This record gives sequence, structure tokens and C-alpha cells, in this order.
Amino acid sequence: MSEQTIVDEAEQDPVASDFEGLLTFFGEVTDFWPRLFVYLAALSGARAGMTAVKSETGEWRQIAFWPQGGVGELGMRRAAAEAAPVVLQRGAFACEREVDGFRGAGTLLGVRLPVESGAPVAVLFLHCEARLRPDDVAKLLELLRHTIAVVVTFACRNRIRQAAAESRRLGAVLDLLAQLRNEKRFVSAAMRFCNELAGQYGCDRVSLGWLKGDYVRLIALSHAENFEKRMEAVRRLEIAMEEALDQDEEILWPVPPGIDNIAREHAALAREQGAAHVVSIPLRDGDDPVGVFTCERKQPFTADDVAFFRLLADQSSGFLTDLRQRDRWFGMRWWQSLRQGLTKLMEPRYVGLKLVAIASCVALLLFFFLPLPFRVQSTFILKADESVFIPAPFDGYIAEVLIEPGEPMQSGQLLLRLDTRELLLEEAAALADLERYRREAELARADNRLASMRIAEAQAEQARVRLDLARHRIARAGVSAPMTGVLVEGDLRDRTGAPVRQGDLLMRAASLAGLSVQIEIDQRDIQEVREGSALQLAFAGRPHTRIEAILERIEPQAQARDGRNVFVARCRFTEGVEDWMRPGMTGIGKVSAGKRPAAWIVSRRTIDFLRMHLWW
Repeated sequence: MSEQTIVDEAEQDPVASDFEGLLTFFGEVTDFWPRLFVYLAALSGARAGMTAVKSETGEWRQIAFWPQGGVGELGMRRAAAEAAPVVLQRGAFACEREVDGFRGAGTLLGVRLPVESGAPVAVLFLHCEARLRPDDVAKLLELLRHTIAVVVTFACRNRIRQAAAESRRLGAVLDLLAQLRNEKRFVSAAMRFCNELAGQYGCDRVSLGWLKGDYVRLIALSHAENFEKRMEAVRRLEIAMEEALDQDEEILWPVPPGIDNIAREHAALAREQGAAHVVSIPLRDGDDPVGVFTCERKQPFTADDVAFFRLLADQSSGFLTDLRQRDRWFGMRWWQSLRQGLTKLMEPRYVGLKLVAIASCVALLLFFFLPLPFRVQSTFILKADESVFIPAPFDGYIAEVLIEPGEPMQSGQLLLRLDTRELLLEEAAALADLERYRREAELARADNRLASMRIAEAQAEQARVRLDLARHRIARAGVSAPMTGVLVEGDLRDRTGAPVRQGDLLMRAASLAGLSVQIEIDQRDIQEVREGSALQLAFAGRPHTRIEAILERIEPQAQARDGRNVFVARCRFTEGVEDWMRPGMTGIGKVSAGKRPAAWIVSRRTIDFLRMHLWW
């Protein structure tokens, strides 16, 4: 027999032709399994076939049964469930048994197959009504094992076809999204969405509705920039969209077999508008539905079309939602954000967010209504109740300084000395003049010269006065402390030998027995404090120590200090004067002024400013 004859016979063999057709089959899954069962039945004489998959929960799910609508489907399912463990263990299985729906006992054949990606295990069963010989059973099992290659080939080809379809759908979606990205307004983007979708898929009309409150409102129609929102056709579209949104699923009309969606409003829409086929796809922002788009055309919508619409809805809903939110005026944006926050807060989830919200509300209530101690803050200075200025007793020069500022002193203690050398010379000159004038007066008396005697006596008196003045200044050349206390001013150590004039202030001494606080209260806060109010003092040198005091008296007239008007108040210590306190010390004082809400304490300055400048 020649080679050409063998080829011609192979081409005329229907079984070989069916096998080649299965290897090159590029159709749907629902068409592949009946074709595979017909091929196996032609080789084995089988009367029924079934493919089942075991899920992760251990339940068996039927993928295909042949012949469609034939008898014995329930019996085959039970027989397959009983024989499946042996098939999974051995890889192939054959036994004689009776199957409900078939007469007498037959041969049940099974083999483990890779059917679906991700399925744990899958089993293919054939039931031959007649009893087979062992040789025939072995041949059929071998045939079923070879069938694995056909199934794997189809599964790989089907995955490639699905990947290609998904790639095409994704490319189309990305192209449409790229065009939508160029739009800055929500209505313009909605119009572009409807027009592009209608042009790509040959739709007679594409409409987009958006959820507003509890109802869907039509936003855009393909190839129609303006439409009357009160038209009956628009209202019918909105009702159909609400039907899809209420069920939160895509609705295809006519409804495909095996789908239990309610499409009554879609049927009414198709009847009134003359649309042969209608599909509505919900748009979701996260898990929340926000809108629906509806497509109408004369040709049926395929599974690829619905998959594209579903992918488009998933990818475009987020962009459209954000664009609608940005396109609103700011008041509506704030209100929408508040509503979304409150909606999330009312959900059973977000326990942490609820606790934060409750804590924030409690904090706000406390902030506005809980009275807190209010204190007026001001600067203070420590003043001595008794202080003395020590002046220069006469014109002269500083000879010696015996004390420094800050050192304690006792009453009568010598503080400094003035140079007395000139005074001693004046004393000697005055003493000599006094002796000379006395002698002249005695000579004039002896000579009975009354006038000359009177003149000499007067000159002697003048010399005596100068002598007394010189001696008085010598006695006061040593400046003594007028009181017991501390020297607070007058560092003269570097002025030794310097001249001074009578009345120049050399030093200042203060008594430590009585110290008081002088606090400066701003005119904006003077109405908040009263005489007798308690206050706390923090000295700059001891910020960690708090000293209690009482406000005794407020001077009635304001004084200008550093560009502001202040009222000076006198205060006394509650527990007496500490040893470390010195006149001139400064710090911060806080005067108690009752209780006020925290909101008033924080905002009083701003409110006073607005009241002061915004009135007419």
C-alpha cells in the first residue's frame, strides 16, 4: 500500500477527523465537552458521560453531562461520587455496576483529568451499558488516559484565548480611560464615556446615571448634549438603572438561561424604546454603588462584551467619582465628606473610628462647657518696702570703698571714706586765723581802740566758723549705713580717687525686713482681677518654685510700659519673705480670676480683637 493511500484513508476516517478536531478545537467550554463525549462514545460505545470537579470543601460539582437532557444524570452523579476516591487514588478505574436510569449492569470507567486551573482534582467518567471484556476495558482506559492530552491542550488553548481576550479588553479600557483623563469636568467626562462606548460597540444608545440620594439621575446620553430630564424616556431609563442598582448586579435583557435576575424594568425599557438587547452595569466606589451605565443595541451582547463592560466599570468608577467630587463647589464637597464620614461611623465596622469620634465629641463638650481655672499672667518685680539713697556729704574725692552691692550691712557701719587731706589743711588754716584775730582783738582792747577790737573779734568769729565747718566735714568724711539691710546699688570700687559733688547719689540701701511684689497687669485683663485675689509667683532664678501671694491694692491710674498700658498692683507674700529673696528680682505672676470654659480662655483675645475692629 502506498503512502498516499494511507493518507487518504486517514482523511476519510471520521474518528481520526474528530480527534484532530478536538486537538485543534478553539471554541467555548460548553461546546468542547459534548464533542469530547461524542468522540469517546464513538470509540467505546458509551451511553453517557460526565465530568465533575472536587472543590476545596470536599463537594463534587458537575461540569458537563452528556447527552444533554438524557436519562441517568442523577444516577451517574451518585455513581461518580462513590467511585471518585478510587479514581483519585489510582489515576484510572473501571468496574461493573448498575447505574440508576440505565437497564441492567454496565461498565463504569473513570480517569483523573486536569480540567480547570486552580481546581484540586477533576474526574472524567464514561458509562458503557454493555459488559466489556478485560481486554476491552484496558484499551478503553488507555484511550481515556490519552484523552488527558486533548483536555490539557484545550485548557491551555482556552487560557491563551481568555488571556488574549482580557488583553484586548484591558487595552480598550485603558484607551478609553486615557481619553477620560483629558476631561476636567464631570459632565464632559460622562459624555465622552457614553460616546466612546457607543462608537466602539455599535450601541444605539449609551446612558450614564449617577446615584443622588436614594435615586438614580441621568447624567449623560450618547450623542445628546442636552435632554429634558422630565421626559418619560429619561424617567424610564432611570427606573431601569435603579433596578440594576438595587440588585447590585449587571442585568442583561433578554435574560440568559440559568440567570435569575429580575429584569422587568429592562423589559419595559426595551419594549418602549424598541431596543432588542439591553445591558446595565453598576459602577462601584469600593463596595458602595455610585452609578449605572446602560447600553442598548440590536445585536446580542456576548460574554466578552459583558466582561469588557464589567472591567470598564471597575476601572472607571474611581476616576469618575473623584472627578464628580472635585467638580462640585466647596460647600457640597464638605457636606459630602461629612456625610460619608457619618455613614462610615454608623456602620458596624470602624470601632476605632467610633471611639475616636466619641472621644472627640466629649472633648469638644468639655472644651466649650467645662469651667477651668482662669489666671491672668503678668510680669512682676520684687520691691523693698524701705529703701534709702546715700548721697555725697560734700564736695571731695573718694578715698576708700568698704562694701559691694549685695552685701548685708548694719546700721552705722562704715561704707566708704572721702579724702580729708584738704579738709585738714582748711582746719589748720582756720585755727591759725582764729588765734591771730584773737590776739589782734586783745591788743586793740589794751590800746583802747574800740573799733579795731570789734573788727578783730568779727574776723575771729569767721575763722571759728570755718574751723567748725572743716571739722564737721572731717567728721562726715566716713559715710555710714543709715539702716540695717543690704546694699542694692552703688558699685564704687572702680571710682576710687574720683571727684564727687555734694548731693550726688553714691549708693542705695534697702531693708530686707519688708519686701513686696509689684505686678503689672495689662489693661485688657484689669477687669478680670480684684483686690484680695490669690496669685502664684515664679521667679526667673527659681522657675521650679511657686510662691503664694495676695493682691492687696491696684493703683487707679494706668502707666505706659514698653508701648502698652498697664496697671501696677501691690502684693504681699502669704508665708513671709524667703532668705534668698532680694529686691529687683523678676518673674512671672498668675492672678486667679475665677473659672471660665477653655473655649473662652483660648479665643478671648481673638474675639476682643474682632469686637474692637469690626463694628460700626
